[in-house]
Amino acid sequence: MLTRSALVLGLLLAGSSGAARADDASRLKLAREIVVVTHTVDNTRKLMPTFMGQMRDMLVKMDPTHTKDIDTILQRSGQKLDDQLSSFADLAAEVYAREFSEEDLQAVLAFDRSPAGQHLIDKQPEITQAMAKVGQQWGQMVAQQVIADYQKEKAAEVPTPKL
Repeated sequence: MLTRSALVLGLLLAGSSGAARADDASRLKLAREIVVVTHTVDNTRKLMPTFMGQMRDMLVKMDPTHTKDIDTILQRSGQKLDDQLSSFADLAAEVYAREFSEEDLQAVLAFDRSPAGQHLIDKQPEITQAMAKVGQQWGQMVAQQVIADYQKEKAAEVPTPKL
């Protein structure tokens, strides 16, 4: 989830400055096919409730006295975001066209159309959510280890009193 959210945010922040040039029309056409074949819009739509839930949790922590207002605002925002998913598809196609050669785009498209590619595409929302959970768990474990290491080193640095 985090990865997908970061991609969405990155694409929105990138704006049109990285738009594919007219001479990249062939790559852009292939990239748009990839976006369609990979169900980018539908898979992003499936992840929106998780993203909006995370936003809700964050906003409620910031202002727990206005939960009802937060829910109303998030509902309206969610609908606006859903309406904008087609523009997200265009931005995603521009990213593919910018990052891959025409040959690579053709190979990606061939894989995406294969049974294994379709299976991967179908499972991508679940994989993304599971990876976000695994990433959180791993991050917590690493943080605990770093804190323990820090505390251990600080304890070792305590000078012994002079007698």
